[in-house]
Amino acid sequence: MLQHRCIEMSQVDPLLQVTDLSKHFSLRKERLWGGEPQVLRAVDNVTFEIGRGESFGLVGESGSGKSTLARSILRLHEPTSGRIVFRGTDITHLPERDLRPLRRHMQMVFQDTKSSLNPRLRIRDIVAEPLVTHKLPHSAADVNELMDKAGLSEVFLDRFPHQLSGGQRQRVGIARALALSPDLIVADEPVSALDVSIQAQILNLLKVLQSEMGITFLLIAHDISVVTYFCQRVAVMYLGQVVELGPSREVMGNPSHPYTRALVSAVPRTDPRSRRSRIVLRGEIPSPLSPPTGCPFHTRCPVKIGPICSEVAPPAYPTASGGWAACHLLAPGTGASNSASSPLIQTGEGKV
Repeated sequence: MLQHRCIEMSQVDPLLQVTDLSKHFSLRKERLWGGEPQVLRAVDNVTFEIGRGESFGLVGESGSGKSTLARSILRLHEPTSGRIVFRGTDITHLPERDLRPLRRHMQMVFQDTKSSLNPRLRIRDIVAEPLVTHKLPHSAADVNELMDKAGLSEVFLDRFPHQLSGGQRQRVGIARALALSPDLIVADEPVSALDVSIQAQILNLLKVLQSEMGITFLLIAHDISVVTYFCQRVAVMYLGQVVELGPSREVMGNPSHPYTRALVSAVPRTDPRSRRSRIVLRGEIPSPLSPPTGCPFHTRCPVKIGPICSEVAPPAYPTASGGWAACHLLAPGTGASNSASSPLIQTGEGKV
């Protein structure tokens, strides 16, 4: 478990502050066989903040805890411990009746448009649903305006979700999220299920909406190149913990944590003449039911430096990018390089 506070860019007016947030799930089925319930550590001691109007990214492999973290922030999951402050109000354990007025200012765009859009409702009713739920006055013109902002024609209003393409359904989800003029939109893998050309259209749409409406985005993705394009800062998650955080382009260009280097090496090259190199991580991600001691990444790390990695949780060390990374290699006096170009393993295509 990483025991550290986040070292990050100071926000004059943070919209969202997350401090030591954890979400653990108790698997009570074990009691059927007479054993003690197991605890799944989905999110462990995560700390960061997001400024107003900022785009902040969460990136990591599937199962790293990104979506659970986002849902805990929105109180769709009740946090196990830690603190969430939104618009200056501590909402961590706020009763539902007090949380409800704040909910309209935080919305979510889901990855799976087939399950997140009610198949029995027409598009006009789906887009207007948040306004109805919060008992806000609205007209057909308001719904038409939301559709226009999401880049959809009014001809789709009387259709059902199954009559739309994946990109069109995602635009409906965006229009619905815009209905309450939120301060924060959490976009959970909003483009991962779309074709590459459609991905670019959706990301560009979100950029335009942010510029016009001043929306703050928390973008979740497993593709670090998507986060680099859209977000000012990025947090890299592994096994429920943030292992590196910093400005997106600097993290992409000069990653400090070995896990981040592996993610960056997997990004396809745009120049076919460039030599491809890939950091191949051996082994599987450890189970969050029984996370390893010390650094959570040490079981797969190709550059671990002895017992300290497997026994002592690394603190957050400042990086040249202005962010931080939790890696013992960055400790003063280790003599280890944190350059993205330092050799990690041989892949047969050159050193990486």
